[in-house]
Amino acid sequence: MDLAREIGLKVVEGFFEVAEIAHAEEMFLTSSTREVVPITRIDGKPVGAGKPGPVTLMLLRAYRAAIDRLATEN
Repeated sequence: MDLAREIGLKVVEGFFEVAEIAHAEEMFLTSSTREVVPITRIDGKPVGAGKPGPVTLMLLRAYRAAIDRLATEN
């Protein structure tokens, strides 16, 4: 969340209705072990264009760069 804000992304936390999710242009999930994982389909239907979007890819690059920075600092 902090990294997304640092690179200028608007971050909204909360619960979302199914109808809101159905209209999403991009979706992803994150974790420390899985990094940033694009979600391209839900219930067999494409999310956005059905492929990782530019915001997801930007966040994934920023995440990997942050990990690389931490690795070189230690």
